[in-house]
Amino acid sequence: MPQTLVIISFMILYLDYLIFFIGKYGNNIFFQIVSRSPNLQLMVQKVIQSNKNQQVSIFENDEDAIYQLEQFFLRQIGPAPMLLVMDDMWSGSESLIEHFLLPIHGYKILVTSRFVFPRFQWTYKLNMLNYQDAMSLFRHYAFRDAVCTVQKHLVGEVVRSCSGSPLALIVVGRSLYRQPEDNWIRTVQNWSQGQSI
Repeated sequence: MPQTLVIISFMILYLDYLIFFIGKYGNNIFFQIVSRSPNLQLMVQKVIQSNKNQQVSIFENDEDAIYQLEQFFLRQIGPAPMLLVMDDMWSGSESLIEHFLLPIHGYKILVTSRFVFPRFQWTYKLNMLNYQDAMSLFRHYAFRDAVCTVQKHLVGEVVRSCSGSPLALIVVGRSLYRQPEDNWIRTVQNWSQGQSI
């Protein structure tokens, strides 16, 4: 049975996508951040434990870990659709994805990455947001009550510094929410001196 594997460059944080996935998969979305040096057994352990903190036995090897993951999905989830999100996949980790391709009906994998994996057919590259959309997304997180509490030029500088990246806009917007203007100024100054977001 062919598996569906979708790789998305940059982050999948657009609200329409989230609503679609939550509507289709409900509570059967398993989210796993992939480190630069991924440990397959630890990843499997975290996925299994994410379901009501279920206890996991020690795996004999990577094959045993994948077998137990498949059994967990079949026993605990059953025939319902399920999605494994492998977030922030690093270049050179393609073989890790293949380990997680399981022959389970309704099971899908979604990989988010800053890199393109040409080896996989279904790749969708998200463009950065234009300034207007970036501003709208940022304002949603930085000013949840719709009241701008800082000078507009500071908001514009912060949004431009995020370069249209939805992840950066959301994270920075949340971090600056209800912060005094001095924190905004300090943030902009730090970025202008070369510090990263």
